[in-house]
Amino acid sequence: MNWDRVEGQWKQQRGEVDHYFGKIMNDKMSTIMGKYDGLVGTLQMKYDNVKKGTLKQVDALKIIIEQMRNPIGS
Repeated sequence: MNWDRVEGQWKQQRGEVDHYFGKIMNDKMSTIMGKYDGLVGTLQMKYDNVKKGTLKQVDALKIIIEQMRNPIGS
C-alpha cells in the first residue's frame, strides 16, 4: 500500500470531520479549513505525491484563509 494514498485518505476524512464540526458550531472558518484539508487529501490521494506547484497554490489559499480568520488589529 502506498503511504501517500493512506495519508491522503486520512487528510480527506479529517477535513470532512472538521467541515461538519464547523457547520454544527456555526464556525465558517472551521468549515472552510475542513474543506481545505479535504482538498489537500483528495489531491494527495489522487496524485500520490502532490506536485510542488499545486501544493504551493493550496498553501497560498490557506494563508489567505488564516489572514481572514485572524485580521490584523484584532
